[in-house]
Amino acid sequence: MQIIIVMPCYNEEDNLVKACQSFGFGISGQSTLHDVILIIVDNNSTDSTMKVANDIKEKSSDGSVYVVFEGEQGYVPARHRGNLLAVTIAEKLNLKIEDVLILQADADTIYSNGYVDFIKAAALQYGHNFLFEACVSYPPDFLSDYASYFNLCSISDAKYQNLFDSINHDYIVDDKVSGYWLSDYIKWGQHQREFNAKGQEIFAETTRLFIRAQAKGAKRIWVDSAIAYHSGRKILKDYLFHFVTAGFPRELDWNADWKLQNEGRDVIIEPQIPLNTEIESAVLNYRNLHMIAIFYLLPFHIEQTLGIDTDHRYPEFREFAQGLLPKRNVDDLLSSPGIFLMDVFEVINSQGGEILGEADKIDFEKFC
Repeated sequence: MQIIIVMPCYNEEDNLVKACQSFGFGISGQSTLHDVILIIVDNNSTDSTMKVANDIKEKSSDGSVYVVFEGEQGYVPARHRGNLLAVTIAEKLNLKIEDVLILQADADTIYSNGYVDFIKAAALQYGHNFLFEACVSYPPDFLSDYASYFNLCSISDAKYQNLFDSINHDYIVDDKVSGYWLSDYIKWGQHQREFNAKGQEIFAETTRLFIRAQAKGAKRIWVDSAIAYHSGRKILKDYLFHFVTAGFPRELDWNADWKLQNEGRDVIIEPQIPLNTEIESAVLNYRNLHMIAIFYLLPFHIEQTLGIDTDHRYPEFREFAQGLLPKRNVDDLLSSPGIFLMDVFEVINSQGGEILGEADKIDFEKFC
């Protein structure tokens, strides 16, 4: 078994060293595990990321770090470039791709001790046609400094938590903490760029890969003991935007529209300063709709397409949701998984008020 970590990076000169060191690479005099290789993919950086990457390679065990350049900008080209190199490395080492485990990583994230070993153990236990996903948190100091933000999220999400829990599966995947066998990556159709009807790119590449994999019977295994601490810089840049999208990467035109509508707002969050939990209803509604879209409507849409019998709690809302969503087939799932995301986002854009109105009618206590 060979483990290959693929870490794309764009202008990460300040973060790359710590991210790689958390895996044991780039530490002079310290040998990395013999069955772990790191691929750093520089995605056309304009700073000194490439130099930093090569320094990490020089300080690591011979043959344990590969540095490659990908000139086509974007999440998909960078991750896919790394996985293609993994195929080449497997051939060079006379390994079957069935024996190569890919771990996706981000350059602004710190990975806990034992992270690789925990996911390796899960992969050996469960075998193929599984996606393995670790746990994500923020650094303890960040959670403490910005506790009011996370408290605001918890208060907002509690309102419909029972609705989300009524769905059997969750299809949202965090790119930076997911792993899979290289052979499954090929089988599932690989990372592909997709665009909506307006020509805007649809992001969430690993979520889309996993949605496509549903047609192949793939399942997910949560690896609770493997933990990653990701950067809070998106929250620091614009906490309100991060709040309303629930952290999900929307299309660039949606992002631009939101920011234009909210121009002039105070979106910078300060440490240790409480946020007003009585935030205006329009902002709360945006977050609630995004949460309903990705944690109820999306899985419901996918499972309806696959003919999976979903939970029968809240039958009135279930019937309402069924009437909202267009009919899709398994071929759609295989060829255009991103269309399922666009379907649910179109529904919340056009019928958001009606959706929240129906959700507010649910008697959650009745079904407890």
